[in-house]
Amino acid sequence: MQTSTSKKTIRYLACKAVEPILNDSEKSPSLDNQIAKYTPKIIKPEDQSLFKRFCYDLCRWHLKLTALSQLLLDKPLKKKDFDLQLALNIGLLQLLILEMPPHAAIKESVDIAKMVRKPWAAGLINAVLRKAQRRERLNLEKEIAEHLYSLSSHPAWLVDILRRDWPNHYREILSANNIPGPLTLRLNLSRFSRPYYLELLKHQAMHAHPTPLSPYGITLEKHCCVDNIPHFNDGTVSVQDEAAQLAGHILDIQNHHTVLDACAAPGGKSAHLFELAPNATLLVNDISSSRLQRVVDNFIRLGISTQISNQDLRAMQEYSEHFDRILLDAPCSGTGVIRRHPDIKWLRRESDIQQLSAQQYTLLEHAWQLLKPGGRILYCTCSVLHQENEAVIARFTNTTKSAKQLPITLEGGISTQNGQYL
Repeated sequence: MQTSTSKKTIRYLACKAVEPILNDSEKSPSLDNQIAKYTPKIIKPEDQSLFKRFCYDLCRWHLKLTALSQLLLDKPLKKKDFDLQLALNIGLLQLLILEMPPHAAIKESVDIAKMVRKPWAAGLINAVLRKAQRRERLNLEKEIAEHLYSLSSHPAWLVDILRRDWPNHYREILSANNIPGPLTLRLNLSRFSRPYYLELLKHQAMHAHPTPLSPYGITLEKHCCVDNIPHFNDGTVSVQDEAAQLAGHILDIQNHHTVLDACAAPGGKSAHLFELAPNATLLVNDISSSRLQRVVDNFIRLGISTQISNQDLRAMQEYSEHFDRILLDAPCSGTGVIRRHPDIKWLRRESDIQQLSAQQYTLLEHAWQLLKPGGRILYCTCSVLHQENEAVIARFTNTTKSAKQLPITLEGGISTQNGQYL
């Protein structure tokens, strides 16, 4: 492993970082963990940003880049040469998607062959990328257009489920998954009004606009380091997607309530619950002790002090009929946040969905036992798959006669018989 942080090494490190994720291994690490592992090897902040962009885009466009390379190769690469496949992919990414200068894109991708000790492949990579340079991107894409899996860069099983669950929307979902998400902030309205904070951003030459659904949200038009965001470090604003900001809003938490955030890590929604009702009794729980550390870190920045529990929700019998409000942000496939975590496409398997659905139902059953009569549970996931959402709610309400489903009245998204999607 080279320690220099030249541009070509950044590309090599990006390929190394994503290789165990994309190589269909049994125990693949997450992209966030791989980025955290390799970023310290890179000195300059601007080089770190470029490295992260390459990592995200290699995951985001893996299937498409691989399919395009197959059009340009005389014969497919062998499985043992997956490192060369990634070298080709990062070259094609720069040429066809990021539209970087061809000379640098080709030379630095060719150099990866030498870094992985396969100098014989340097000529092959050069020839394929030169061929790509001569052909227009749109013409290449037309040749894989009939294969939606490759063109959209999603695994076949996921495309098939999205087509089944969302026959009128699946193409929009596939397209949106490949567009990086915006930087959205949640404002603590007890400190500043939203118009005031928007003016503050404007004076800092940071263009932003209010979110349409969340009264607490502000979306920045350009990504930036959080340390440069006014009042981020004192806890006035937090990074949180608009949909996540609506959880506390829907639960209608009051200061006299006892509240459980059942699967809380990394703590963004818990913090919002505290901001909405600072005098409520809030118990923050998660089964993972390592993930709970992220909750603690968030709470330190925000100046929050509340009870934190490290338990399996299914074993919390001592809290029977204890809570007025419960937020159950259930473990899920994450298929609704692929734009922020493109590795989800390759880390999930079709078999995971049934297992997750069963776990979600069990968690909902146990959470119900902790709710006071007349209390409310909000069940939510980061999934867009019906099996993890509507099917879980329908099964629960059909078998739990004491449960009554309340409507969610938001102006955006898509309402269904059993909930609402954003």
